Amino acid sequence: MLRSPIVRLAATAGAAALALAGCSSSSGSGGGGGGSTPALSAKLTKAMAPAADADYKDPGPAVTGVSKLAGKTVWYIPLSSQITTTQLVQTSLTEALGTAHVGVHPCSGQANPSTISSCITNAINSGAAGVVFDSIVAGFVADGINKLKAAHIPVVIADEPNPAGDSPGDAQLAYVPGNPTQALQVLAQWIAEDSGGKAGVLVNEVTDAPPPIAYVQQGFVPTLKSACSSCTVTINKIQSANYSMMPSSTSAALIANPSTKYVVSEFDAFAAPTQQGVQQTGKLNAVKGGSTGGLLAQLQTLKSGTFLRADVGTNFTYQGWAMADQTLRLLTGAKPVTYQVPLRLFTSANVGSLELTSQAQTSGAWYGSTAYKQMFTRLWGLGS
Repeated sequence: MLRSPIVRLAATAGAAALALAGCSSSSGSGGGGGGSTPALSAKLTKAMAPAADADYKDPGPAVTGVSKLAGKTVWYIPLSSQITTTQLVQTSLTEALGTAHVGVHPCSGQANPSTISSCITNAINSGAAGVVFDSIVAGFVADGINKLKAAHIPVVIADEPNPAGDSPGDAQLAYVPGNPTQALQVLAQWIAEDSGGKAGVLVNEVTDAPPPIAYVQQGFVPTLKSACSSCTVTINKIQSANYSMMPSSTSAALIANPSTKYVVSEFDAFAAPTQQGVQQTGKLNAVKGGSTGGLLAQLQTLKSGTFLRADVGTNFTYQGWAMADQTLRLLTGAKPVTYQVPLRLFTSANVGSLELTSQAQTSGAWYGSTAYKQMFTRLWGLGS
């Protein structure tokens, strides 16, 4: 799943490459080294299952005063409106806040600092009730946040971690960081079990900013080493600014580490150039690919049997509702809370049951029950 501003930009810039790589291969679709696959643990089996109603737990206490917010408007400022994940989140955020009769005004940052600054100024001038930034780190808009605070407009930052630690924030600035570390931990556990406890793993680690580095170094690597003491990890550092060089970088790393059996793309945005690099070495049938995000193009590739063997997806529909909940908490003077955004592990064992369409991706149907919608509206005093 895409976590830094530059990483998310790569998802837009590489859209055509993603589609191309998912549909073409000169090496066939057998892939992944063949052989029998070990039975997975109960933990991973659960991670592969769709969510049930009972899986959703209240993230915090009920929110009072939501009905008084009817007619107000929240500004949604994503890094860019051209990114798939922000499109998915905007749709669900709008649906969620709509249940409270709170409007959403989108203002795409267009990956341009001056445009983002203009969005902030316009939000203040228009009397926005709140502002939600998506995929924009707090430091990048520090001056804007200060202006919003001075105007008594609460701010929520989504899809970026709180630089101060695990705290969800305070009454003026709160976070809904998503689940990138957890997704990579699940992927690491899958590799440990799928490999039978012995594998050489190559990881394309995004180094555009500190957060994606930490996701790998503090999430993926320790989890893999804990679950698979005989596994080895090689880190291949990549940057989205060098998107066109990723295939050659991947192939060089793979050639330098011939015992590699698993190749990981940290985010779906880079799954295509990662696959292209593997294909350049002629090892498309000798290694298994893994990624995180669970976007349509990658799940289609997984289903085709080409390179990808596991993708840990994020329920972006839930994410949008969580962002709405955090926003309503700040607007009513409640304390921010921490959310457990649902994940689902997709492999050949369950991807075939999915309806791989844009509509299904937008609805969150791949993740099972949508009872979280009733959970949130109940917390807001809008439903039972």
